[in-house]
Amino acid sequence: MSISIPADLAGPKTVVSLANSLRKRFDLTRSGDLEKAIELACCLQVLTARANFVCYMDSFIYDIPYKSNSYAWGHKCDGLALLAYDADSHSDDSLRTKALEIITSKNFDANDLGWLLENARGEIEADKEEREGAELLAQAGEVPDLTVKEKQQGHYSRIVLFAYYHQLLKAFIPDLAVKEVEELAVLIERERWSLREMLS
Repeated sequence: MSISIPADLAGPKTVVSLANSLRKRFDLTRSGDLEKAIELACCLQVLTARANFVCYMDSFIYDIPYKSNSYAWGHKCDGLALLAYDADSHSDDSLRTKALEIITSKNFDANDLGWLLENARGEIEADKEEREGAELLAQAGEVPDLTVKEKQQGHYSRIVLFAYYHQLLKAFIPDLAVKEVEELAVLIERERWSLREMLS
Protein backbone atom coordinates (compact mmCIF):
# COMPACT_ATOMS: atom_id res chain seq x y z
CA MET A 1 0.00 0.00 0.00
CA SER A 2 1.24 3.50 -0.81
CA ILE A 3 1.10 6.30 1.71
CA SER A 4 0.74 9.95 0.72
CA ILE A 5 3.92 11.61 1.99
CA PRO A 6 4.61 15.12 0.64
CA ALA A 7 7.20 14.79 -2.14
CA ASP A 8 9.01 17.95 -1.04
CA LEU A 9 9.13 17.06 2.65
CA ALA A 10 12.29 18.46 4.19
CA GLY A 11 13.68 18.23 7.67
CA PRO A 12 16.45 16.70 9.75
CA LYS A 13 17.83 13.22 9.16
CA THR A 14 15.37 11.57 11.52
CA VAL A 15 12.35 12.90 9.58
CA VAL A 16 13.81 12.07 6.16
CA SER A 17 14.65 8.58 7.41
CA LEU A 18 11.09 8.06 8.66
CA ALA A 19 9.63 9.19 5.35
CA ASN A 20 11.99 7.08 3.23
CA SER A 21 11.32 4.00 5.35
CA LEU A 22 7.56 4.37 4.89
CA ARG A 23 7.91 5.01 1.15
CA LYS A 24 9.87 1.77 0.77
CA ARG A 25 7.47 -0.35 2.80
CA PHE A 26 4.19 0.29 4.52
CA ASP A 27 1.92 -2.49 5.76
CA LEU A 28 -1.33 -1.64 7.56
CA THR A 29 -1.01 -4.78 9.68
CA ARG A 30 2.56 -4.21 10.88
CA SER A 31 2.77 -2.47 14.24
CA GLY A 32 6.23 -1.08 13.50
CA ASP A 33 5.10 0.51 10.24
CA LEU A 34 2.05 2.05 11.88
CA GLU A 35 4.13 3.44 14.74
CA LYS A 36 6.45 5.11 12.22
CA ALA A 37 3.44 6.48 10.33
CA ILE A 38 2.06 8.12 13.50
CA GLU A 39 5.48 9.55 14.34
CA LEU A 40 5.70 11.09 10.88
CA ALA A 41 2.18 12.47 11.34
CA CYS A 42 3.40 14.40 14.40
CA CYS A 43 6.22 15.81 12.29
CA LEU A 44 3.92 16.83 9.45
CA GLN A 45 1.66 18.68 11.89
CA VAL A 46 4.48 21.01 12.88
CA LEU A 47 6.49 21.15 9.63
CA THR A 48 3.99 21.47 6.78
CA ALA A 49 0.67 23.00 5.80
CA ARG A 50 -2.45 21.48 7.34
CA ALA A 51 -3.61 20.19 3.94
CA ASN A 52 -0.50 17.99 3.72
CA PHE A 53 -1.15 16.50 7.16
CA VAL A 54 -4.82 15.79 6.47
CA CYS A 55 -4.07 14.28 3.04
CA TYR A 56 -1.37 12.09 4.58
CA MET A 57 -3.66 10.81 7.32
CA ASP A 58 -6.52 10.25 4.87
CA SER A 59 -4.28 8.01 2.76
CA PHE A 60 -4.09 5.27 5.40
CA ILE A 61 -5.70 5.91 8.79
CA TYR A 62 -9.23 4.83 7.88
CA ASP A 63 -8.01 1.62 6.23
CA ILE A 64 -6.28 0.17 9.30
CA PRO A 65 -8.26 -3.01 10.12
CA TYR A 66 -9.56 -4.01 13.54
CA LYS A 67 -8.14 -7.18 15.03
CA SER A 68 -8.65 -8.01 18.68
CA ASN A 69 -5.20 -9.58 18.98
CA SER A 70 -3.31 -6.77 17.25
CA TYR A 71 -1.88 -3.40 18.23
CA ALA A 72 -3.15 -1.97 14.93
CA TRP A 73 -6.33 -0.54 16.45
CA GLY A 74 -4.36 1.28 19.13
CA HIS A 75 -2.20 2.93 16.48
CA LYS A 76 -5.35 3.79 14.52
CA CYS A 77 -6.82 5.52 17.59
CA ASP A 78 -3.55 7.37 18.14
CA GLY A 79 -3.67 8.73 14.62
CA LEU A 80 -7.36 9.59 14.83
CA ALA A 81 -6.72 11.47 18.09
CA LEU A 82 -4.16 13.62 16.27
CA LEU A 83 -6.65 14.16 13.46
CA ALA A 84 -9.45 15.04 15.89
CA TYR A 85 -7.27 17.52 17.74
CA ASP A 86 -6.21 19.15 14.48
CA ALA A 87 -9.82 19.31 13.27
CA ASP A 88 -10.90 20.80 16.60
CA SER A 89 -8.20 23.46 16.30
CA HIS A 90 -9.50 24.44 12.85
CA SER A 91 -13.24 24.19 13.64
CA ASP A 92 -13.60 21.25 11.24
CA ASP A 93 -16.52 19.67 13.08
CA SER A 94 -17.34 17.00 10.52
CA LEU A 95 -13.79 15.62 10.46
CA ARG A 96 -13.52 15.71 14.25
CA THR A 97 -16.84 13.89 14.63
CA LYS A 98 -15.79 11.23 12.13
CA ALA A 99 -12.50 10.61 13.93
CA LEU A 100 -14.11 10.40 17.36
CA GLU A 101 -16.86 8.06 16.16
CA ILE A 102 -14.25 5.59 14.93
CA ILE A 103 -12.14 5.84 18.10
CA THR A 104 -15.15 5.03 20.25
CA SER A 105 -16.61 2.34 17.99
CA LYS A 106 -14.61 -0.50 19.59
CA ASN A 107 -14.01 -1.37 23.25
CA PHE A 108 -15.46 1.91 24.48
CA ASP A 109 -18.37 2.24 26.89
CA ALA A 110 -19.68 5.81 26.85
CA ASN A 111 -21.79 5.03 29.94
CA ASP A 112 -18.77 4.24 32.11
CA LEU A 113 -16.19 6.99 31.75
CA GLY A 114 -14.83 7.28 35.27
CA TRP A 115 -11.60 5.69 34.06
CA LEU A 116 -11.18 8.36 31.40
CA LEU A 117 -10.99 11.29 33.80
CA GLU A 118 -8.92 9.32 36.31
CA ASN A 119 -6.39 8.26 33.68
CA ALA A 120 -6.15 11.76 32.23
CA ARG A 121 -5.44 13.21 35.65
CA GLY A 122 -2.83 10.50 36.19
CA GLU A 123 -1.05 11.38 32.95
CA ILE A 124 -1.08 15.10 33.77
CA GLU A 125 0.37 14.42 37.22
CA ALA A 126 2.97 12.01 35.83
CA ASP A 127 4.12 14.64 33.34
CA LYS A 128 4.43 17.22 36.12
CA GLU A 129 6.48 14.85 38.27
CA GLU A 130 8.71 13.93 35.34
CA ARG A 131 9.45 17.57 34.60
CA GLU A 132 10.15 18.38 38.22
CA GLY A 133 12.52 15.41 38.36
CA ALA A 134 14.29 16.58 35.22
CA GLU A 135 14.70 20.07 36.69
CA LEU A 136 16.25 18.65 39.86
CA LEU A 137 18.67 16.56 37.80
CA ALA A 138 19.59 19.60 35.71
CA GLN A 139 20.29 21.61 38.85
CA ALA A 140 22.59 18.82 39.99
CA GLY A 141 24.38 18.89 36.66
CA GLU A 142 22.97 15.59 35.49
CA VAL A 143 21.45 15.39 32.01
CA PRO A 144 19.72 12.25 30.67
CA ASP A 145 21.84 10.61 27.98
CA LEU A 146 19.22 10.49 25.22
CA THR A 147 19.78 10.51 21.48
CA VAL A 148 18.03 13.05 19.26
CA LYS A 149 15.77 10.28 17.98
CA GLU A 150 14.83 9.22 21.51
CA LYS A 151 14.01 12.81 22.47
CA GLN A 152 11.81 13.20 19.40
CA GLN A 153 10.04 9.92 20.13
CA GLY A 154 9.28 11.22 23.61
CA HIS A 155 7.55 14.21 22.08
CA TYR A 156 5.62 12.00 19.65
CA SER A 157 4.27 9.75 22.39
CA ARG A 158 3.25 12.63 24.65
CA ILE A 159 1.52 14.53 21.84
CA VAL A 160 -0.52 11.46 20.89
CA LEU A 161 -1.36 10.55 24.50
CA PHE A 162 -2.42 14.06 25.49
CA ALA A 163 -4.44 14.53 22.28
CA TYR A 164 -6.32 11.27 22.95
CA TYR A 165 -7.43 12.28 26.43
CA HIS A 166 -8.05 15.90 25.44
CA GLN A 167 -10.44 14.99 22.66
CA LEU A 168 -12.35 12.28 24.53
CA LEU A 169 -12.77 14.41 27.66
CA LYS A 170 -13.90 17.38 25.60
CA ALA A 171 -16.36 15.25 23.62
CA PHE A 172 -17.92 13.20 26.42
CA ILE A 173 -17.52 14.89 29.82
CA PRO A 174 -16.53 18.52 29.16
CA ASP A 175 -18.38 19.86 32.21
CA LEU A 176 -16.54 17.48 34.54
CA ALA A 177 -13.13 18.02 33.00
CA VAL A 178 -12.83 21.74 32.28
CA LYS A 179 -9.50 22.05 34.10
CA GLU A 180 -8.08 18.86 32.60
CA VAL A 181 -9.05 19.82 29.05
CA GLU A 182 -7.32 23.19 29.48
CA GLU A 183 -4.22 21.62 31.00
CA LEU A 184 -3.97 19.00 28.27
CA ALA A 185 -4.25 21.66 25.56
CA VAL A 186 -1.33 23.51 27.14
CA LEU A 187 0.72 20.32 27.33
CA ILE A 188 0.00 19.43 23.69
CA GLU A 189 1.08 22.83 22.45
CA ARG A 190 4.20 22.72 24.63
CA GLU A 191 5.18 19.39 23.12
CA ARG A 192 4.41 20.55 19.59
CA TRP A 193 6.53 23.67 20.12
CA SER A 194 9.42 21.62 21.50
CA LEU A 195 9.20 19.19 18.59
CA ARG A 196 9.09 22.03 16.07
CA GLU A 197 12.21 23.54 17.65
CA MET A 198 14.02 20.21 17.38
CA LEU A 199 13.04 19.74 13.75
CA SER A 200 13.75 23.28 12.57
